[in-house]
Amino acid sequence: MSHIYLPHGDTYHCWYSDRVGQNSKASVVCGKGLIKTEGEEKFLLDPRKRGLQYSTRLDRIYSLDVGETIHMDGVKTRGLKSVYGPVVVYFLFGLIRSEFAPGPGERVGMGAIGYQITDGDTTLVNLAIP
Repeated sequence: MSHIYLPHGDTYHCWYSDRVGQNSKASVVCGKGLIKTEGEEKFLLDPRKRGLQYSTRLDRIYSLDVGETIHMDGVKTRGLKSVYGPVVVYFLFGLIRSEFAPGPGERVGMGAIGYQITDGDTTLVNLAIP
């Protein structure tokens, strides 16, 4: 494994991203909303703590915004606009409908970004969708 791409801050997308990144030496790539910079160090939104706590330090972490391009380990990655939500959930065989739209400052959907990943002649597009 060489790269871990986080589409947004919801815990089911990043629960073990820090541990896998450290143990595999993989580069972790995410939207700028998931990173807090203090001096020279970058901290990832903690994947297993409630709320918005930036306490996870990684050796190989890259952040980008929509339209930005980064080059790392021979791979070119460009940030694409992607929106998380609203999510519609049905209960009781569709009798009850509930819509969830994440708001500002909420962990769900935070840092949502898609990626255009180019490695050699191969290009993949990955969008952050619920």
